[in-house]
Amino acid sequence: MHNRRLRRNASILLALAAIASACGTSTATPTPTSQPSATPTGSAAASSLASPTASGSGDQAIYAQIEAQVEELRALTPRSAVNPILLDEQGVRDWMTKAQTSVDHKAVAAQSRLFAHLGLLPAGASLEQLALDLNAGQAIGFYDTDTKQLYLLSQSGTVGPEEQLTFSHEFTHALQDQNFGLDKLAIDTADQSDRDLARTALPEGDASLAMTQWATAHMSILDLLSVSVSAGSGPQADQLANAPAILREDLMFPYDEGLSFVQGVYSQGGWSSVNRLYSKPPDSTSQILHPELYAGGVMPVVLTIPGVPSSLGTGWTLAMQDTMGELQLRVW
Repeated sequence: MHNRRLRRNASILLALAAIASACGTSTATPTPTSQPSATPTGSAAASSLASPTASGSGDQAIYAQIEAQVEELRALTPRSAVNPILLDEQGVRDWMTKAQTSVDHKAVAAQSRLFAHLGLLPAGASLEQLALDLNAGQAIGFYDTDTKQLYLLSQSGTVGPEEQLTFSHEFTHALQDQNFGLDKLAIDTADQSDRDLARTALPEGDASLAMTQWATAHMSILDLLSVSVSAGSGPQADQLANAPAILREDLMFPYDEGLSFVQGVYSQGGWSSVNRLYSKPPDSTSQILHPELYAGGVMPVVLTIPGVPSSLGTGWTLAMQDTMGELQLRVW
């Protein structure tokens, strides 16, 4: 269930807020507009989705320009080419639905019951369905670490300001993966939700900071305003606001607190200091929320579940096991 590769609509607002706070107004030159894309031959996974489009020559020029700019500001060298594929809303949902086949449905059902017992979800609610609906509704792009493919949401099939901003974020993920190996973060461990959230905050905070720097340097104030209006209103914003707090906060944490965490490291030693984080990633949401804990090497306490008292009889089995840390306990 910890599919943290998704680029969230609301995270654009966080980046735009950071831009506004840092520079007030933008003096950057506008990014070029693009021509409609052609239908791809694409990968097998992409070709099965609704309305996927590959990049035309005009789009490729835009991507190449953004790639060069991101490579320079992030100071990382790509190891292989990244060719984004555009999807419409149905295509995004189809991709995520297909990805659900690898989910441990029994474990997620147990987690649904746990969250209901804790009052975090309504009784009888399906965490799996709620998460799928929220992810499909909020994703505007994602990088798949398994196939190394980058996808962007584009209803029009063109590469406008929002797609360009999203691409700068997702291309940063490709650079991270090619240079550090994002799979080494191990963010899909069955009983380590807190660690998953903390380790996801590293690449998401990194990519959000790179996106913010890229937008500040290369987007016009008009493009930034258009993206801000699009991200801050409409069904996506309403869906996020109305989502159960545990899902909403889990979803936003890697972008919001992750950006703050990485920004703090960057301010002390630049991108080289951020790069070093990948060899020793954070292990708890407390370390992200309180960066001094990470800097001081304060590790999370390891908890063990005691055996069932004999007074309760025999026949007990462990239904599930997971770790809630500071972030989820705050929500509770």
